[in-house]
Amino acid sequence: MRIDEDKWAACDREFTEYLATHQDTPDRWMILQALLTSPTWKALFGMVNLEERWHILDAGCGYGALALALAGQMSLEITAVDENVRYLQVGEYIAGSLENKGYFAGGSKVSFEAGDIYALPPGEANYDFAIVRFVYQHLSDPHRATASLAEVVRQGGYCMVIDIDDQMSITYPEPSDAYSKLHEAFTALQEANGGDRYVGRKLSSYLSQGGFDIQMTLILPQAQHVTTERNDSSRLFTLERLRAAREDILEAGLMSQQDFDTCMEIITLEQPGEQFQSNAQVVVLARKP
Repeated sequence: MRIDEDKWAACDREFTEYLATHQDTPDRWMILQALLTSPTWKALFGMVNLEERWHILDAGCGYGALALALAGQMSLEITAVDENVRYLQVGEYIAGSLENKGYFAGGSKVSFEAGDIYALPPGEANYDFAIVRFVYQHLSDPHRATASLAEVVRQGGYCMVIDIDDQMSITYPEPSDAYSKLHEAFTALQEANGGDRYVGRKLSSYLSQGGFDIQMTLILPQAQHVTTERNDSSRLFTLERLRAAREDILEAGLMSQQDFDTCMEIITLEQPGEQFQSNAQVVVLARKP
């Protein structure tokens, strides 16, 4: 797939402008995450051979950033599915704004549908390509999710699953005690809800056991030496994600309100500094025989 850099940048810009003008957007960190990982997805899909007029499923699409980015590149029919209706409404709004600017490739269509990975849109197995990003880390039953994907991908079609593995994350100097406490609580919350922050190493096994043939496994690394600024996008993403998890962390008894708020105040006021950061996502491309 040949990437049109201008079109991809236009989609990122639309989401950036939306964030700037809609301060009350719920789970803002999800859009920040999409923008932060945009160069990675651009590089990845530059290596993937999508075909014109393919029917694409984006399962757990969030605000639909990737679906909309792909729809600007070539003629694709994309179904973006998420259980959060608010996310879908924002995705539709941004899609309308992009359409008014003549953004979409000729013949492209993006539809947003409510649903989750365990109950994908019904019908015959007709998807040529399914994409699942940062979803498996939240799943309590990954085998059931894989079976659901196998039901909707056509014979000879493909499924690409992308997710994290925390053991591949390295920072130096080490994060502050305040950040470490918050991260541990966030991780514990995810695990209590059935999630798995070490799921990356397991993706190929889930897909293979679910009846897919593994075509490719890939590590997408990111490493950088940075001087963190107060308005750095990665720092803002981290703060937004932790704030969004506050009530759930408190309700689960993983931190006291005072401890959480004190730690948040500390990391919010931390002075910028130099740091080496390294992380990676695991990508598995599989084919339905």
